[in-house]
Amino acid sequence: MITDILQLPLLIESYPDEARSVSNGKYEVMINPSSFSRKSKIKYYHASTVNSTGSNAKLSAKSPESVSFKFTLDGTGVTGRNPDTGDGPELLSALDTASLNPTAGFQHRIVANSIKHFFEICGEMDAETHDMPFLKISWGDMVFSCRMSTADVSYELFTPGGFPLRATISASFCGSISEEKRKRKERKASPDLTHIRVVQEGDTLARLTESMYGTTRYLLDVARVNNLTNYRKLRPGTELIFPPLDKTATI
Repeated sequence: MITDILQLPLLIESYPDEARSVSNGKYEVMINPSSFSRKSKIKYYHASTVNSTGSNAKLSAKSPESVSFKFTLDGTGVTGRNPDTGDGPELLSALDTASLNPTAGFQHRIVANSIKHFFEICGEMDAETHDMPFLKISWGDMVFSCRMSTADVSYELFTPGGFPLRATISASFCGSISEEKRKRKERKASPDLTHIRVVQEGDTLARLTESMYGTTRYLLDVARVNNLTNYRKLRPGTELIFPPLDKTATI
């Protein structure tokens, strides 16, 4: 029983929305990844002062975590498992038959169908929501809510007719959770941490300040922190720092 649990394949489930309540389908890898990486990125800002030689790094934002892994798809029969059905001996028997009859086409369909299914689950736009899938990856004790960022397919073995018998998919996924879950996880009010906002066309400092602090009272403090000489005209694409509410007046 323990051995069976340890050998469970990496599972990717697809959902139409960020709530991830009703699944659209799932994808199980044929061979579990031999390597798996997770990446975190934390951004800080330095509030410099006149004639200073350095400054303390203050938290700006923590980017969503990302994961990446590489796994192999095999149609030669060495694994004895069909990625679509989980079949074992039946697959090997079918492969033996296909090897005797190259026109049967069974071998190359395993890899091609598995690649097609992977992209249907992870990287195909939903016709109703016009959005990419919301995913959940489960493997061992990890459950990771995310969306696919990149996927590269490398073909490594072919039949004499040029059909793929083995391929490797290298994929990366960025963390993505609902706003409600994010706030619950962080357990903080928005003005209590430093934030960076990128100015969009039509934005005003007054509107941005109010959306962050719930009041325009700190508008001049924000302008001073960002060294704005004319805060009435913001340039789109500019990054603005919004310090913690309890520290605004002293910066």
